[in-house]
Amino acid sequence: MSLPQHLRVIGSRRIFQFFIPPAGDLFPTSEFLLVEPGQAGSTMGNFPDDDSLTIVVDPDDYEADALVSLRGVVWLWFLRPLFQENRTRYSVAPRLARAAEESLLRRRNYLERVLGNRALSVVVSDTASYEYCVCQGYDVHLSPPPVSDAVSAIATTTEATISVLTRHELTEYTRQYLELLPTQVILTEVGSFFETESPQIPSHWVVLQETLTSCFPYEAAIAVVAGQTLISEALSPRWGLEPGLDYIEYSTPEELRRIVEHLARYPHSTHLMSWRGKAKSQLFFSSQIYHRLLLGPRDA
Repeated sequence: MSLPQHLRVIGSRRIFQFFIPPAGDLFPTSEFLLVEPGQAGSTMGNFPDDDSLTIVVDPDDYEADALVSLRGVVWLWFLRPLFQENRTRYSVAPRLARAAEESLLRRRNYLERVLGNRALSVVVSDTASYEYCVCQGYDVHLSPPPVSDAVSAIATTTEATISVLTRHELTEYTRQYLELLPTQVILTEVGSFFETESPQIPSHWVVLQETLTSCFPYEAAIAVVAGQTLISEALSPRWGLEPGLDYIEYSTPEELRRIVEHLARYPHSTHLMSWRGKAKSQLFFSSQIYHRLLLGPRDA
């Protein structure tokens, strides 16, 4: 098959720069474009119709009409779920459950609106969303989120630090966790760690979900590739990671607070856990993921 000669990744957050694979690995050239949602309408229609693969990460951050103006081969890569079958957690928090259901419905309606105007490919990270797209007749792929192979070589800070990784726009669900966290943690956008020539990233990453809907946040993939201790709610899917062995799992704001307080006193107690997580992290390497999606699995 004819491979695209250029990869263009578009996203509304700097963290998505790590979708880019190593230079020259599969694409001769590649680029990441940070496009603010308010600028998408005037920006996306200006990209050339060349021999490129354009990936829009978290496409529902943008207006549907802006995506329709993209030319060439386009993949819509949803990191957030479109559908979820297991709703056992929803019964304990009806108001948050309604917000989660509305978020899923908005995302499905958004995708239907976009694909109603143009044939595009979809990439999702969970089986329920994949099966939903198959039932709808969409051209869909199931894949873990890609992380640049180079992230695995980035150095950690010399001192143990705990950072909470979150979006700029906090949801009601996220605030419930942040309000109980102790002062030792640093609230930050993960992309800011990599803005210097010699980035130093925290040793412990607390990853918060946006809603009650279980998912696999992109920050979780970056944390294990970088070899850091991941602290997360239940991941869905897990992509081979095991709670208690490869990462620390919490289920309530109170539990997360106790975990963080313990790690602030004993930060080196998770060295083996972070090593185990990193040992499994090649599944997320962008070089392997793009190769599989475009050419099929590599030979064993």
